[in-house]
Amino acid sequence: MFGEQTLLATAFYLSGYLCRKKNMCFDYQLIAGLLLLIVPAIAAFFVKLNMATVQGWLVSVDYAIAMAGTMSIVLLSRELSRHRIAPIFAYIGDKTLYILAFHFLAFKPVSFVYLHFNGLPIDLLTMFPVLEETNSWMWIVYVISGIIFPLAIWELIHHIFVSNKTSTSKKYI
Repeated sequence: MFGEQTLLATAFYLSGYLCRKKNMCFDYQLIAGLLLLIVPAIAAFFVKLNMATVQGWLVSVDYAIAMAGTMSIVLLSRELSRHRIAPIFAYIGDKTLYILAFHFLAFKPVSFVYLHFNGLPIDLLTMFPVLEETNSWMWIVYVISGIIFPLAIWELIHHIFVSNKTSTSKKYI
């Protein structure tokens, strides 16, 4: 029951706990974040690592790569928080639950359009969550639609309820 996955999960959990408990900050320059991001990018080309399949001595390699990626994301996020794009990320972050609820639904119209324009059978639309065999650039379309579609639904629902609420409150005034 206590295999490599449990070891990795515990190591990640304890790393986060220690960083928070000891108030550890990554006070490095942006260039350090970019260099750390190169580690998982290069590793992705040569080694197939993930928590479900990693075994043996590769557990420590997987941990090191994941921690390099995590530290780089923290550094890059801190840098991005100083720019004009920060409110957009904050807005998306505040709507995470809506994105989680509707992103799978957003993938289906994208898949349908892809199937239609490539003359593929509509039966492939039953693949979940996305089409298995697509062009390498389709992940970008899935990511964008998986964020924009749920946010559009939220805005539409919010707009309807807010406008109805204000119009009904005006009737009674």
